[in-house]
Amino acid sequence: VLAALPRPEPDAVAYHFQQADDDRATAWLIRSGERAERAYAYLTAAERFAAALHLLEATGDSAGDTPWLLLRLAWLERYAEPRRGLGYIDRAVEILAARGQIGLAGGSSRIRWRMPWPSSMPPMDGWTPPGRPSPRAARQCSAWAIPGRRPS
Repeated sequence: VLAALPRPEPDAVAYHFQQADDDRATAWLIRSGERAERAYAYLTAAERFAAALHLLEATGDSAGDTPWLLLRLAWLERYAEPRRGLGYIDRAVEILAARGQIGLAGGSSRIRWRMPWPSSMPPMDGWTPPGRPSPRAARQCSAWAIPGRRPS
């Protein structure tokens, strides 16, 4: 009944589908996570996506959403739990490599380097996060931020 409303509350719908062990709970948890992310409630969004991931792993991921959810979780947890975020990236790359959608060699490193990590994050598991931009790059970025000024 809740899901049929014109503008249903994703959290409430997901909760009720979870309580009923209904497969539709996964989609509603993802919708709930997306809504939380739009509201900058990143920890709540991560909780919803993690719950959806748990359901996908328990029921089987026929649509292939697991890597997408893992990468989304890595993005959301990069500041609060960076070690867990790196683990999510590694799991996503392993799944994608097994499917032949990404090369395993270097896949994890490429994704890790493209993701913004906190500048204070220490090296872990033999991996060092990207450093701060060079002074020249920082000047160029700040110059572009000033209207009418071009970088030198």
